[in-house]
Amino acid sequence: SLRHSHGRRFGQGDIYAVVRLKAELEEIQLDKGELADARWMSKAEIDKIVETDADAGRPLAGKVSMGNQKMIENALGGAIIEAL
Repeated sequence: SLRHSHGRRFGQGDIYAVVRLKAELEEIQLDKGELADARWMSKAEIDKIVETDADAGRPLAGKVSMGNQKMIENALGGAIIEAL
């Protein structure tokens, strides 16, 4: 699932891509130069942190936007991409 938008956070455009992959390992090896944190999350965990109407106009720190939730659902419903 792919989204491209202009004028998003900090007045910048962004590209957001979500794909369904099959991990070879459960452990995540985090590159601290790239990301501050990473973890596996179930769909139920994601659903608990989706923004609500009460979040309108507030920063989404720790939340998933409704639009991104739709992208995640589309990706989870798609085919798994297998390693070659």
